[in-house]
Amino acid sequence: MSLALYEEIQLLYPHEPDWDAVPDAVLVELVEHYPEESSCATLALGILSYRRHSRVAELARWLLSQKDVDPWLRQNAQEVLLAMGNKVES
Repeated sequence: MSLALYEEIQLLYPHEPDWDAVPDAVLVELVEHYPEESSCATLALGILSYRRHSRVAELARWLLSQKDVDPWLRQNAQEVLLAMGNKVES
């Protein structure tokens, strides 16, 4: 059984891939599948923001609406929205 790339990245962390080579779709999957894990999901959200991905605000809002999101990832989601000029409700 082979792992999806997003699963492999999460499993092998703290060994990091060449983030510049990771496709946007994989970064989105890291955020969506691992909101309780700050490491890879936080990096993925930051890279998506840097790349100005069309779903970054949606993902950040989704993270803020989830109950079990890692506190560091939640903070990162707030910062991403603020940097984009969005209001963030506490």
